[in-house]
Order: sequence, then C-alpha cells, then structure tokens
Amino acid sequence: MLFKEAVEICCKVYRILKQPQGNALLIGVGGSGRHCQTRLASFIAFYKCFSIEITKQYKHGAFLEDLKKLYELTGVKNQKLTFLFSDTEIVEESFLEDVANMLSSGEVPNLFTGDELQAIRASLEKPAKEAKINQTAEAMYDFFISRVRENLHIVFCLSYIGNNFRDYCRMYPSLVSCTTAIWLLPWPAEALTEVALKFLTEGELEEHLRAPVAEIFGTAHTTVMRFSTRIYQESRSA
Repeated sequence: MLFKEAVEICCKVYRILKQPQGNALLIGVGGSGRHCQTRLASFIAFYKCFSIEITKQYKHGAFLEDLKKLYELTGVKNQKLTFLFSDTEIVEESFLEDVANMLSSGEVPNLFTGDELQAIRASLEKPAKEAKINQTAEAMYDFFISRVRENLHIVFCLSYIGNNFRDYCRMYPSLVSCTTAIWLLPWPAEALTEVALKFLTEGELEEHLRAPVAEIFGTAHTTVMRFSTRIYQESRSA
C-alpha cells in the first residue's frame, strides 16, 4: 500500500540515486520504511540493490569480501548498484569506517591484494583504451575507482534514537557531507488508516465494518505515540 507520504520518500530516494555519485542518509526508526523505499526506488531506477547478510561468523573479513563483490560489479562489470547498509548491521566499528571511506574517496584501504589489482587491470584494459586512459598501474586504478564511484550508490539507514546518531556523525563526517539526508518521520493517522484498510480488505471482516475498524487502528497508533512522548517528557521533569 503506497500512501502519499511513502510515494514522496520513494521519489526523493530515486532522485538521489539518479544523481552523479548520489548517496543517501535515511534517518528514522525501524519500521518507518527505510529499506522498502530504497529497494523500490532502486527497482524503478533499474539498479540492483545489494545488502549484507549478518551471521554469527560475519566479521570484518567477510564484510571486505562483500565489498570486493560490489567493486567488481560496479568497477569492472560497469553495473549500476545500490548498497543498502543499516546501523543494525554494524557488527564491528570498522564496517562504518570502510563505508565512510567509500563515501569520501571511493576507496577502501588495502581492500585488494597485488594479484587482485593486476586481474582488475587486465579486465579493464579494453574499456580503458576506449576511454583513452594510460595503461600505467596508477592510471588504471584511478579509472577503476572512477567507475565504482559512478555506478555505486550508498544508502545508509540510521536511527535517531540513542547516542549513536550523534556519535557516528561526529566521528565520520562523510556520512553527512557526502550524502543527502532524508528524515522519515512518524506516519500520519491517515496513512496508517489506509494501510490498515488495505489489510482488512483482504481479510474476512464484513465490508461495512472495514472503514471504521481501520480508522480505529490509525487513531490508536497515533494516540500511543502521543502519550508515549507525553510520559517521556513528564518522567524527565520528575
């Protein structure tokens, strides 16, 4: 169910992805639609959307292997791609440091070995000649990184709850300076009612009861949010 606010967010993400070196910072709590809006915008833009899969054994080495896949797809195979990354996937602080480097310079220090770089140069020999790039190692590497930055778009999903939002922005300035921020605020009651009505329509509830029950769902959700804020403010002043 796409209500007006969801369509607006999707259009904003799509516009960022279509810009040269367009990267986005989606700020909102879990369940606000950050991931689904990014995937929908990537689909509309004909971009493949890539995200990591966290397991108990997933450490920095596995993360670097996934980054190598990203760089091969975007830098060697010249494919348009969205890298969807969330603060809940930061198993180690080094993950965020690598993403910040990708945003600022497009490079991840010591990502490739000498043999891997040689293989990359061999794969890029034909397109480099067509682009009239010198066949030196440095020029070929710069050409490779330029293709990565042209094709890879990073969307970082970050929650504003807690201290991580402030700490991450202070420690890694490129998260702010090299992205376009989109705030995903709580959905209005009208949007929640529309979603509820969609699900109730697919159920067995009698038709004349669907609209009023959906309205109750939307009102209940917004009321809980309003009173949660009130209780928080009162507990702070107590």
